[in-house]
Amino acid sequence: MQKAFNILVSAGMCILVIISSWMLVRLKITEPTKREDLIAAYFKEDNNRIKSLAESVLTTEGVLYIPSIDLKTPVFTGTSEDAISLGAGIVETTGTLSDEMGNTVITSHNGSNESTLFINLDKLKKDDYFYIKVDDIIKRYQVFYTEVVSPNNEWDTFLKPGPNERYITLRTCTPVYVNTDRLHVVAKEVDLVDSIPKSKSVWSSFETVLLVVASISFILFIISLRNIKQ
Repeated sequence: MQKAFNILVSAGMCILVIISSWMLVRLKITEPTKREDLIAAYFKEDNNRIKSLAESVLTTEGVLYIPSIDLKTPVFTGTSEDAISLGAGIVETTGTLSDEMGNTVITSHNGSNESTLFINLDKLKKDDYFYIKVDDIIKRYQVFYTEVVSPNNEWDTFLKPGPNERYITLRTCTPVYVNTDRLHVVAKEVDLVDSIPKSKSVWSSFETVLLVVASISFILFIISLRNIKQ
């Protein structure tokens, strides 16, 4: 009876190790690589890559880099499900990445079982920087305001820049996996730069949980195997 129980425990732990490890690989390697492919295609470094149907109907306006939360993603025109699942999208009527003035709103999912996307957006603080590259031009933006708002009348909460000011608002649902409210991270354009700083390694709470589950499950798997052999 005890041996049968150990076999069941061993099988269960093995399944947990496989599932959690597969999800980690997808989040940390597979999805970032897919976004890198899309970015390479935008910069005409990989014109021969075969695009999926979803990718073929999307228009890439530029690339968003947030080194402090280890995010690099293409920014598409519009907010279709394909756009905010593969990267980020520009909310209709808020402008483009090339505008000289105004407040362009960029939105994406706050994470899923398949991709992290804006899951770490709440880690951005005042005076942090992010970067937007359109063709060969890199603009640097400095965060000056963050706010959690209700989805009701959300349009009324978007900040209106003053004369000759240029804002970018990064928007996502919050809290993660609850999604009852909306997080706005607002930054103003400060200057043009020649390069983008190296990204920091950042793990979301969800990724950390997956790592802990995989580690504990692996340890219990080894222990249960030893018990079976005894």
